Amino acid sequence: ESGAKEEATATADAIEEEEDEDEEAKEEESGLIYCAECGLPPEYCEYVPTYEKCVPWIKANCPRYLKDEEGGVEEKKKKSKRGGGVLKKKEIPEDKQKLVVYTEVRSRKKTVTVVEGLDTVGVKLKDAAKLFGRKFACSSSVKDKDTGGTEIVVQGDVIYDLPDLLVSEYGIPRSKLFTKDAGKLVPLH
Repeated sequence: ESGAKEEATATADAIEEEEDEDEEAKEEESGLIYCAECGLPPEYCEYVPTYEKCVPWIKANCPRYLKDEEGGVEEKKKKSKRGGGVLKKKEIPEDKQKLVVYTEVRSRKKTVTVVEGLDTVGVKLKDAAKLFGRKFACSSSVKDKDTGGTEIVVQGDVIYDLPDLLVSEYGIPRSKLFTKDAGKLVPLH
């Protein structure tokens, strides 16, 4: 009886070994390889807290999945196609820095004050529009012009108070402030 048990155990072990070999052959054929330490595919082992235990197995069985510092194959770094870099603004010469402030009449009784060229003196337009809205208790917004460029539109006739605010808040000299009079630029005092 003991001989029969030994033969049965031996055949069972042989069958298990054959199944293991068959599984390994199937894994190699299908390309599925799993780490013996963590049970994940080797490319995901680096995300497991027990990665240090997985490294020797990966070195022995599939070194292509190791990071560079562990002796694996270097991955080629892709050059980023997206932006994200800081754009340098072009410096605008002093003679082209003009700030034009004028009023327009909208829908008969409504008056708006328009500020053009504020970006040429290095002021952020959104911040300036927010400041104008708080100081004058009105709505103000940044708009794109049809001719190109941007302008700030402030509801109400604030053309007399706006130059003082620009000088005090942003330090813009009065020599750069202009208004439109019959289509011509006139210095604003």
